[in-house]
Amino acid sequence: LFRSIETEYWHHRSPWMEDMRRASVSALGHMLGSHYDVRILTSTGDGGREAFAANLIAPGDVAWVSPEGSFAPVLRRLGADVRTVTGTRLPEAAPTAVFLDHVREDGSVTDLPRLVRRIRGAHPGALVVVDLSWSFGADDIDFSALECDGYLIVPERALGSIPGAAVIALRESLRKRIVQTRARMRTIPYSFDLLKYDQAWGKTTTPYSPSISSIVGLATTLELIAANGGLPAHAKRHGAYAKTFRAG
Repeated sequence: LFRSIETEYWHHRSPWMEDMRRASVSALGHMLGSHYDVRILTSTGDGGREAFAANLIAPGDVAWVSPEGSFAPVLRRLGADVRTVTGTRLPEAAPTAVFLDHVREDGSVTDLPRLVRRIRGAHPGALVVVDLSWSFGADDIDFSALECDGYLIVPERALGSIPGAAVIALRESLRKRIVQTRARMRTIPYSFDLLKYDQAWGKTTTPYSPSISSIVGLATTLELIAANGGLPAHAKRHGAYAKTFRAG
């Protein structure tokens, strides 16, 4: 991985980079399932959170979040009415969208299947977005069973690469909501306009210049994971390492 980051470098608008992006998007799409389109943002994980929030929420919209959730600060800055989901207790006000953290700040893990079922049962039309930045690669998640509308992933942490990019996965339901929300927005996103990213992906590129080393690192770590049993085996190794570490 580090040898690739150190030695592989070319222009970010070159066919070489297009191949690198295409391979990463294909690998992540295979991991997440065919219902999701994958986009690599030219930002860190915080930019990915802002991208979801800024494209889905207009001022005054109700947004549900996890306790001390990572989405809450940017949602409040955008003028959202932020309500907290505590355990399985749902707020009274119906949400426009729900932004959950799989692993919360205190290290506790959200029971996603149970919570998402409750949310879908109470509010079938609400979008559900999940921050997997701490858990993707460490936990074996059945994405086809969850059927959330969007996920945030980062190349560092459990995937094992370096920071400098954010990966978002979105279903068509989320893309349609972005278009619908535009009519109610005071300000349309610029750097994190996901429709602009969709347009750029038609040329297998990004609207803005990426961190080339981060893209190389992401492609390399995904290649290594695939060559060593895929995502489930990668998560199993993480579990074994964690168990050994805790045992001393």
